Amino acid sequence: MSQAADPMVIFTRTFDFLTWLVPMTNHFPRAQRFTVTQRLLDAALDLREHMEIANLRKGQARLRLTAHPGAHPRPVAEGIPFLGFILYPDRRRLKRRKGIHFRQRFIARVRQYQAGEISLDDLTASVRGWINHVRHANTKGLRKAMLRSIIITPPQEVRHDRR
Repeated sequence: MSQAADPMVIFTRTFDFLTWLVPMTNHFPRAQRFTVTQRLLDAALDLREHMEIANLRKGQARLRLTAHPGAHPRPVAEGIPFLGFILYPDRRRLKRRKGIHFRQRFIARVRQYQAGEISLDDLTASVRGWINHVRHANTKGLRKAMLRSIIITPPQEVRHDRR
């Protein structure tokens, strides 16, 4: 490994640590999930933030880095995008475009069901898959609003006139 690449290892390792840590906190006992988990995630995200700021203060020329537009360190309070969610210190939210995409897809699937192109089981599986994904964020109100707003009627059977 060259000397220019050595300082980058810490960034890779902390990112790997965060991608491992965030899902693991979902498995903590319920009694500790909101106290210990919150402090642990705050400390880990603060570490990453401080490392980014220190790296920028040392200078990008030292590490031969080029920053992409918009790729600057931000406070953790602004949220960190991760797997379709935005992680904040006190909550997890679904990205807006993910909610819009599901709504459009859900409406299309309901129309397919009403036209008889897919079964009710296929429609149900699609909705349950989305619910299981977004339940890892603070989306209870979003899920209720999303599913309450669309009325699903059974498919219209084709009637033949008997003349």
